Amino acid sequence: MHSADICQKTAAAALPLAVTLSGDPIPPVVAGLPKNTQSLCPECLAVISAREYEKDGKVFMTKTCAEHGTFNDIVSSDVRIFQEIERWHFRDGQGFSEPQVSGAPHCPSSCGICNQHVTHTAVANVDLTRQVQSELHHLLCRFKHYTV
Repeated sequence: MHSADICQKTAAAALPLAVTLSGDPIPPVVAGLPKNTQSLCPECLAVISAREYEKDGKVFMTKTCAEHGTFNDIVSSDVRIFQEIERWHFRDGQGFSEPQVSGAPHCPSSCGICNQHVTHTAVANVDLTRQVQSELHHLLCRFKHYTV
């Protein structure tokens, strides 16, 4: 190993880990596809493993809850736009100096705005359950100018 390589590794090891304003570690941002990430079960809101991948020019997420099964979502209808957005993503934020929830073991399972929360939602993917769809349908039907 060259001395320059040793110096780079030593310098990298000496760099402090990124932390939120309340002192919790910030995990590194992972870019590119496919990639593993975490998501929420749309039924029970448990934090579950997920995989994002490209298929037919779109970005999909597949996630499986042990209790509620597998869910497939479209994250982006255009993989090129998704990749461009990733290129412009420099880093997450630093969280909040006075979070609403402190001592959360894992974001987003204990989240309101917790001590581990680092950024606002830039893209939200909402899975509608049958109950929510039914309630939304009834709400929208109250307005005469909307048709469902």
